[in-house]
Amino acid sequence: AMKIADKITENLIKIDQDNKAQYEANLYKTTAKLIALSEKIKTQLQSNSSKNYIVFHDAYQYFEKEFDLNQPIAITVHPEIPLGAARIKEIKAEIAENQISCLFSEPQFSPKVINVLAENTKLDILELDPLGSKIAAGSAHYFETMTALANNFEECFKK
Repeated sequence: AMKIADKITENLIKIDQDNKAQYEANLYKTTAKLIALSEKIKTQLQSNSSKNYIVFHDAYQYFEKEFDLNQPIAITVHPEIPLGAARIKEIKAEIAENQISCLFSEPQFSPKVINVLAENTKLDILELDPLGSKIAAGSAHYFETMTALANNFEECFKK
């Protein structure tokens, strides 16, 4: 997000040199908010970074790296491709072997596979919404989306 904010500011200044000071001031405020958010999430998740979990697909690599989380088991590499019985059996074995207590779904994917995987297990099913589809659009959208993701990971790790 900081790289994006830098690039947007750079391009706005190229287009509108007269408002350079305002763009730079906005970048400074945004960067400070992003740093504060990152520090808050690091503190929130730090004691749980070794927990194992399952995600529908591996879409959280930057989040996991930034906040030093274990790499999850991903149900599928390509969310559009249905899972076969062999893959479901493999994932169920991984759940048992790795003492996984939660599985993350996403609002845009069918819960059918998630429910099959959770059947006869003690898995908690939680939802990650990386697009913030349930959060009102506005200047705080990114911050609220990231906070919601962190809260969901924290809830998983408490299990």
